[in-house]
Amino acid sequence: MTDDELDRRHHLPDPTKRTLEALNREIENLEEKTDDAFDFREKLTAQSLAHIELRFQLIEAARIEQKADTKQAVVDALSAQKEAVKEQTTASDRSIAKSETATNKQLEQQYSTFTAALTGLDDKNTDLKDRIARVESELKSRMTIIESVKKGATDNTMALYAAAAALVGVVAIVIAIIK
Repeated sequence: MTDDELDRRHHLPDPTKRTLEALNREIENLEEKTDDAFDFREKLTAQSLAHIELRFQLIEAARIEQKADTKQAVVDALSAQKEAVKEQTTASDRSIAKSETATNKQLEQQYSTFTAALTGLDDKNTDLKDRIARVESELKSRMTIIESVKKGATDNTMALYAAAAALVGVVAIVIAIIK
């Protein structure tokens, strides 16, 4: 090889050197891209974790809210049931009072009916007693009349006997005088 050739060769860039430079540049580019990718991945992971954390917080908040709503619903239901029991008790008390009033009214009506019936029976009984008293009075009166008639008949019979005896006496006197 000539000196010229050697010179040129020396002046010609070494392909290995350029390849190494290009390779180093690409490695740096890859390192930058890898760093960027890792940074992006870290950001993405952080965002995903933040999103997951936010979802957990929302789920927890919803759970707590649902628990509070459920607790409030149970309290409201128990309160409503308690109020319903009070209303039912009040309604039952009213119904009982109404029933007692109706029963008392019915008893009063029955009392009035029985009192009227008893008064009617008492009036009939009094009428019957009066009739019996009148019948007894009339019977006594008739008995007195019969007794009077009997006595009168007896008196008449006696009077007739006396008259007959007197007549016999007068006839005897008349016969005795005539004789």
